[in-house]
Amino acid sequence: MSHQAAIDMMEKCNALGLISETEIKSAQRLVSAESPFAEALARAETLHVHLKVEDVAKLSAEELGAELVFDKPGFVKFAFPGGGRLICSNVRIAKEGEGPKRKPPYIDHFGVDMRDESDECRTLFDEVPAIAAERGWGHAAQGEDGKAVHCCYAQIPLKHWVYPDVAWDGLRVAIEFAFGEAVRDEAAGMDLRPVNPAMADVGGGCCGGEEGCC
Repeated sequence: MSHQAAIDMMEKCNALGLISETEIKSAQRLVSAESPFAEALARAETLHVHLKVEDVAKLSAEELGAELVFDKPGFVKFAFPGGGRLICSNVRIAKEGEGPKRKPPYIDHFGVDMRDESDECRTLFDEVPAIAAERGWGHAAQGEDGKAVHCCYAQIPLKHWVYPDVAWDGLRVAIEFAFGEAVRDEAAGMDLRPVNPAMADVGGGCCGGEEGCC
């Protein structure tokens, strides 16, 4: 995966009014050599950005310069050269409402897709919670009960969710680390992103409603 390709993808989205300059800076910090997750990122197959939008039907693969690889009501995915992936949704994907509601478009989370199931890659994945704890960042895990994590139209063996504090990127954008091969699941997703331990609000449901997994 080319980290620069992921930034180029975001800059294209910025030109279309979908992503802010501040969000691009947040992504640059995540993929930089100084990132606490640099080793895990080096083993990622793809990096995805999950963008919340008002209407997914208004997005054009031609305008984005990307390939539309998945298209369902309220949920679309575009593939960019170099390993960048853009997911856009207007469905609910998270249990919590983190602070004031934001008006779309905005980045819901960054996703680090670690598809390689080798021992080395698994070790890097397993180190994620400790790295988050060292910085006092929130963390939540999915899939540790041995059951696959059901996202929107896919199953993933394991996930770590990291919630940086606002001082790190100015935004508090969640980071998803997904380990293992993604298996297509045509049923709607069921497992919402866990609650940020630093937040009190708790919701429910999945893949429906106003908030928008994967």
